[in-house]
Amino acid sequence: MQGPASPDEIGRAGPFPTSGMRDETVAPATTTEPVPMHPPVSHEDGAAAPVASESQETTPRAPVPAESAKATEAGAASAKSETEAPKTTESALKRTLQYVEADLMQMLSSLPIPLNGVLPKVLVRYMARFLHRSRFLATDMLYDASLTVMRLAILLFFREVQPRSSWHIPNKGPIIFVCAPHHNQFLDPVMVASEARKAGRRVSFLIAHKSTKRPVIGRLSRMLQSIPVRRAADDAKVGQGYVTVHPSGDPHMLQGIRTQFTKQLEVYGQIVLPKDTEYASVHVAEILSDTEVRLVKPFKEPAALEALQGKIESCGSEGSHYKCFPHINQSEMYSSVYGKLSESGCLCIFPEGGSHDRTDLLPLKAGVVIMALGAMANDPNLNVQIVPVGLSYFHPHKFRSRAVIEFGVPLHVPPELVNLFQKGGEEKRQAIASMLDIVFDGLKSVTVRAPDYDTLMMIQASRRLMSLPGQHLSLADKVEQNRKLIMGYMQFKDHPKVVALRDAVVTYNMHLKQVGIRDHQVERANRSMLRSFALLLYRLGLLCLWGGCALPGMVLNAPIIILAKVVSHRKAKEALAASQVKLYGRDVLATWKVLVSLGVTPVLYSFYAALATYWAHRAQVPLLHRRLMPLYVMLGLPMLSYSVIKISEVGMDVYKSLPPLIASLLPGRRRVIERIQQERISLTSQLFSTIAELEPEGWNYSDIARGSYTAQAPPHPEELDQLMKHGSAVHSSGGHSLSHPMNLVDEWLFGWRTAQNKDKWGAHRDEVSGDLGPDYEEAIGVYSRRASDAGAPANAAAASNEAASLRRRPRRRSSQEYRQRFNRPEPLTRE
Repeated sequence: MQGPASPDEIGRAGPFPTSGMRDETVAPATTTEPVPMHPPVSHEDGAAAPVASESQETTPRAPVPAESAKATEAGAASAKSETEAPKTTESALKRTLQYVEADLMQMLSSLPIPLNGVLPKVLVRYMARFLHRSRFLATDMLYDASLTVMRLAILLFFREVQPRSSWHIPNKGPIIFVCAPHHNQFLDPVMVASEARKAGRRVSFLIAHKSTKRPVIGRLSRMLQSIPVRRAADDAKVGQGYVTVHPSGDPHMLQGIRTQFTKQLEVYGQIVLPKDTEYASVHVAEILSDTEVRLVKPFKEPAALEALQGKIESCGSEGSHYKCFPHINQSEMYSSVYGKLSESGCLCIFPEGGSHDRTDLLPLKAGVVIMALGAMANDPNLNVQIVPVGLSYFHPHKFRSRAVIEFGVPLHVPPELVNLFQKGGEEKRQAIASMLDIVFDGLKSVTVRAPDYDTLMMIQASRRLMSLPGQHLSLADKVEQNRKLIMGYMQFKDHPKVVALRDAVVTYNMHLKQVGIRDHQVERANRSMLRSFALLLYRLGLLCLWGGCALPGMVLNAPIIILAKVVSHRKAKEALAASQVKLYGRDVLATWKVLVSLGVTPVLYSFYAALATYWAHRAQVPLLHRRLMPLYVMLGLPMLSYSVIKISEVGMDVYKSLPPLIASLLPGRRRVIERIQQERISLTSQLFSTIAELEPEGWNYSDIARGSYTAQAPPHPEELDQLMKHGSAVHSSGGHSLSHPMNLVDEWLFGWRTAQNKDKWGAHRDEVSGDLGPDYEEAIGVYSRRASDAGAPANAAAASNEAASLRRRPRRRSSQEYRQRFNRPEPLTRE
């Protein structure tokens, strides 16, 4: 081990947080004067000062004047403080090293193969001292390494991930990322963490406690510093017997038939009815007997009342089947959240409560605003910012699809709502409901929300109809246009012209499906027969070429593809059966495809490496190549697989371009295509005229098809010159007419050039309008305890600075700035 730190090293030791350290009581510095081990040195001449012996001390001394006595006492106090200062610094440094060591042990326990009980303590202490000198935290290093691996998986699964407005992410202070919709179970958090890390922030997630027990997901969640949350639905039990209305007619009472309420229910637990009632639920106020229970609030839904009366056969003939949800104590979770925010950390929450595959948002849970309000009530100097994040996917469950992640303007918590939150009672509920409205409005600005799938398809078709000929918009442009069109549609959906326009668009989509072409292919589907035939032959040859190149890699990776598809569909069926909100279970498909690929690929490639090495020995390959054969395979196969992916993309594009060419060559189809072209022109004119007449609020619809949105941050003045190429600005789409092999040959051989670009809405309040349940009260209890233990607010602010000082951000710093960062005179520890 390395020796004790020198005074210079102690001075360079920056402030470290002490949260998370083992509780140790540090003895205060003694008040007695320590006996010097060596003769003190005079500051004047450097000679050793004389030391009195015991015999000399027995000689009587002359009385000392009062002024001299005061001077002597002042000098003794000064010498005492100088002696105690190094002790205090050394004690703080010791606690800091203990914190780094505890953080290192936490990192070792989070590894796929835990090493916290394997490495010797001497080695752990040496590693902790090295990390302390290097200004690193072990858990942050593990976070970055894990996120890098997951980011590679994201880049392989998605063909394109386009961030939008990422400059809205604050570079300091506590943040809560509120993300919606939750369409990909475990890929959504990775996408948010990846983009936030580019802005220099590490994000911790709230994850279901049930998921942390899974072998792979649990390890990844701990490596990404996630906070587990227990959910009542994960521990639900099927209730015995039936529940029905009480004979007395009291709506706050339920009668049980062959039930065991005293064994299965608990106070503040829930009774949840079957799916046909849309999972109507109530909280239990009092358990009177095995067959009688009192409710906090009665059932109000008509379907639930009919089920309790036995009028819905699928729910039961004597009453209704039900499930028993336990009461979950969330105090530990709220305490972890408040601690994270007090250290200027970042949290990511999906307020819908779980992943789903619906086109609209689920009602938001109140927990997200309780966390923000509770943290600011705990520390008045804390400024929690809520950043809405919208996730938009184009076929989220399919391999090599596209996605857009958009960051909204940060939302600040109004101080008046924090004051209301602190008052308690009805004022607390009012503050929570008002803050939830603010969060919901922020999410509406970054998400595409349609009431059903048919409406979403109609909106996307309308957006394509409004595109200019040859125009290729960026993903961000498409998402923005979809969002604005949905806003206008929801505003005038009952207008006669909008109803007629919707029917016309649906009919147009049906005609396209009958002919076998897509909307973007209509424009060029009626070329001359000679040119269409020549182009068909060329693209068939191109398809054979790309297919031949991709075939070896497809065969080698076939086990991964087949196993990922089988496992993901089986998991989707399981998730659909266990969920109350999923429609098809597609939200788990992409996640399990990625997880299976990450687990199977190393095993399969190692098997191929062993086979290749065996073949090299049998074929008497030169010794050097035999030894390097495993390296050749482990490096060559990933490169081959990535090449196959890129080639397959081009091949699929070629394959999708064949139907309109074939349709144009069939007898009688040319007239059908001509009618579809005329229908498209008429629909476009009708769409523009309807928008111009109605003039929906919130957006200038006159330039809807220009693609005037950008996915990048506004350029700085000094960067503006770099964004100009040969006197023309870079377009938002970022595309180029020759960016695709098909476009290259099509333009050269056939002259078809790609043109350049030319310039239930408040359902969440139902949860807040009444009793928030026991979870809310537990959160308030945690807030109250933390407020009483916090001490002076300055301590929390200092702790926030200390925690932030340990975490490096990926931005360039000058050496002078880096030194000033760790030499600032701040206390090393909290009180």
